Amino acid sequence: MKTIYWTNISTTRTLDGGIPGNEQYDIPPLSYFDPVILKSSLSESVQNINYLKCPAFTELSRNTFALKFPFDYEIEINEQGAITKDLDQKFYDVFLAFLENVLQLKSAYLFVSENSLTMSIGHPYLHSNRVTEFGNALGGEYDIGQWARPVVCALLVHKNPSVLDMHRGDVYSYVKFHTKDKITLKKFEYTQAIDTIVTDCWQMKNSSRKIIPLKLCYDVYTRHRYHKRIIKEIKKNII
Repeated sequence: MKTIYWTNISTTRTLDGGIPGNEQYDIPPLSYFDPVILKSSLSESVQNINYLKCPAFTELSRNTFALKFPFDYEIEINEQGAITKDLDQKFYDVFLAFLENVLQLKSAYLFVSENSLTMSIGHPYLHSNRVTEFGNALGGEYDIGQWARPVVCALLVHKNPSVLDMHRGDVYSYVKFHTKDKITLKKFEYTQAIDTIVTDCWQMKNSSRKIIPLKLCYDVYTRHRYHKRIIKEIKKNII
């Protein structure tokens, strides 16, 4: 049995790099959903298909969880960019980014492992909803025992112009933990001490004009004892 610690990041201060003077907008923590084991997140009609019994799919979907969007939000994409009438301008400015046909919504989760463990992020291929009609969730992979990086909602837009009418509870991405061991999820409170570590990791991408390889990120994280610090703080704040 492996334990994965998780939380939601409700403040956009972390997700814009924590730059002093930047506006902050908090998403109500109670609006977030817990990660849901993949099969439990599927509609009844999909749960009953024979494909899900295939050993190849069983291996593919092992320890995979679905992430759900925490609130209603409608966005229109056109040649001028992204616009919305929901909420206010302050929220839009700090919550949404649109560049090179990629829409990024700063609705974030954080997953941390006490030991080295690879986590991958992927498109919700067994779901059909407003999100999957609008775009493809962009994927990635990194070691959550050696790097503290938030998981945000990033979509490659299918068509421009188009409209994304996202509803609370829509599945927008999967996360998979690459281990044959069973997984237990433990939630922790996102404290200021944890926020400082995560923000430092998030800001590191701005320290070089070149892409910083993950190996270097892992080395720096370990050398500065960030992993020990974040695990210690997490265990003090288990919910």
